[in-house]
Amino acid sequence: MTDKHPAPAESPLHGVAVTGNFTIQATLPQGKQVTFSGYLYEGESIESVNQRVDLLHDAIDRQRTRAEIPELEIVLENSIKRLDEIKQHYAVLLQKKAQGGKVSTQEKQALDVMDINVKKHADDIEVGRSKIAAARAAVGK
Repeated sequence: MTDKHPAPAESPLHGVAVTGNFTIQATLPQGKQVTFSGYLYEGESIESVNQRVDLLHDAIDRQRTRAEIPELEIVLENSIKRLDEIKQHYAVLLQKKAQGGKVSTQEKQALDVMDINVKKHADDIEVGRSKIAAARAAVGK
């Protein structure tokens, strides 16, 4: 067990009556689900029940984070592709302008915000990489 969830004191369950049960279910990214079930035992303290339920919630949180990694990777890939597309678009506009071609009002507006747009997408990529790194570190993957 961890410091957060110390090992419960040993108690023999042989002959102990089950007085109830509980189920914790969570829907995870990508349509996955995880379900944990447990029992309530005669004479068990609320602290013991809470300790087990907390442990299961921590397991669900880890599984949720683990399942989010592929989604975060897809978002990152799309952000990288989008930044490449934006840079290519701006390169065409800059070449057109440099060659003395007529630049439409819309194209001029796009050129005016080029640096801001590129920086925003580059920042999004860095945030995506940070989220993936944090998620991987959290689940040890």
